[in-house]
Amino acid sequence: MIAQRFFKIIFFLYAFTFASLSHADGHKITDVICGGNTTLFIDGKGDMYDGTTTKNIVSEDGVLIISGGIWHINLPRKLNSLSIHDTCRLKTKHWHGKITNLVHNTARDVVLDGFFNIDQLLKTGNGSLVVYWLDDSDQFIANIEAGKTYLAGQTKTLILNTINDSHFDGQHLRSGRVLIKAQDKSTTQVHPLHSLTVFGFNQSYVGYARPVSYSNLISEDQSSIVLEPFRSN
Repeated sequence: MIAQRFFKIIFFLYAFTFASLSHADGHKITDVICGGNTTLFIDGKGDMYDGTTTKNIVSEDGVLIISGGIWHINLPRKLNSLSIHDTCRLKTKHWHGKITNLVHNTARDVVLDGFFNIDQLLKTGNGSLVVYWLDDSDQFIANIEAGKTYLAGQTKTLILNTINDSHFDGQHLRSGRVLIKAQDKSTTQVHPLHSLTVFGFNQSYVGYARPVSYSNLISEDQSSIVLEPFRSN
């Protein structure tokens, strides 16, 4: 029963992430797509983007599309989606808020520095993703397919799917309840507080930082599920 519910949630992640972008009137940005050879700095203390359209930046019906160049802008604190593709590099500072869907599909690194509430993450890019601080009182759903992901913060429930040779480092992400499906040669490190459910397959590795009051650990093939005490650097 738990496994069936888990797989349904992961399927929902795919469907929801690739749903149509929401639209808004005027220059209110609700969705951001960054692609091409772009370097984007989002500064929460800078001037808010005013809707100006140039060769490499277009805003229409609430969707901001950036396809090249170097940009320093400020954006609204609530976004339906933030999608990073191609060789776009993104770094934020002093920018906090809510991101419903975060998509990392870039070969370059992305650093989100601030306090973020993120509902869903899809990571298919080989570049690294660093998010600190994740502050989510509900559930956080992540599908990790490639590259390295580092998350710090806290969430009530972490629902995680890892595949290929991806690496998810959540040692600094304190999660009340953790549900994981790990496959292939993926490496996963989590910090559960109360309960942990793991379905491990192939040659995957799952390490958890502390004992929990409830655990359901299923390991098949050559997968490993290991109590790995927290290491501070």
